[in-house]
Amino acid sequence: MVLIIVFGYLLFTHSLKDMIYCYLIFNFKYTGSGPSSPLIVNMFKTMILLCGKTLITLPLIVLTLFNNYKNKIYIINLFYFVVSLLLISLKGIPSSKYAIVLLPSLILFCVFFYLNLEKLNFRDKARQIKFINILSVIFIFGSIMLCIFGVFHRLDMYSKRMPYSIDYLRSVNENSDVLVLTNDCGVNLLSDRQTHNKYPYQFPPVEFDNVLYDDFLQRFKDNPSDYVILEEKDKEMFGNFASMIKIYDYLCELSQAQVYKHIVYDHFEVFVLNKELIND
Repeated sequence: MVLIIVFGYLLFTHSLKDMIYCYLIFNFKYTGSGPSSPLIVNMFKTMILLCGKTLITLPLIVLTLFNNYKNKIYIINLFYFVVSLLLISLKGIPSSKYAIVLLPSLILFCVFFYLNLEKLNFRDKARQIKFINILSVIFIFGSIMLCIFGVFHRLDMYSKRMPYSIDYLRSVNENSDVLVLTNDCGVNLLSDRQTHNKYPYQFPPVEFDNVLYDDFLQRFKDNPSDYVILEEKDKEMFGNFASMIKIYDYLCELSQAQVYKHIVYDHFEVFVLNKELIND
């Protein structure tokens, strides 16, 4: 039923072709840009690290497999887990965001674990209930602590690299189109400024796919943004990627032609559109 709804939506919005290209074809291209060491080695290391993100995944599988290997739902869930783990490990990057797709199967593993506990033969029923309650408290408390640790870790990490352009963008018209050359949407989110460009972040899409690069550039030429922001940290990272360098060079050419005014601050650069020239 879910697949029918998704497929119907894609047909209705004429986005089926884009979904196939961006979700499947591009992802395989992006996968091929991973670490240079052998694919199998990268996948194995990444799978171990991704399982470590959820801590109890492998113990739960080991504890439940022998009692449920004939259960169809369990086997389907195990199949989903294995296939998902293989696919998200192809890139060779053990990022937490990739491990999110493992959570549905982890929940089912927990359910099967508790169902197995009910089948254990305790002489005293009260002891069985007490044992299950203690395990529940450990799981819940452990999960809460992991979430709290994860949230504070991310906040601390992000505060240390807080985009410097936030205050500047908050001072410009809230209806301005602000394009940020970046690999995330943090600047747009924190400054509450949007872009009409199809690519609110350009890396990795335009770097690893010429079709997406040409599409991004054409859209920018047809409808240039009011402001283009480049943080110092992003400029340093993009220095190793040809497509991002070409985009920056193109903006510099536009500034020389006075289409944009190029302003360099201490930790970020901004290209401001010359609307009078565009209107003329």
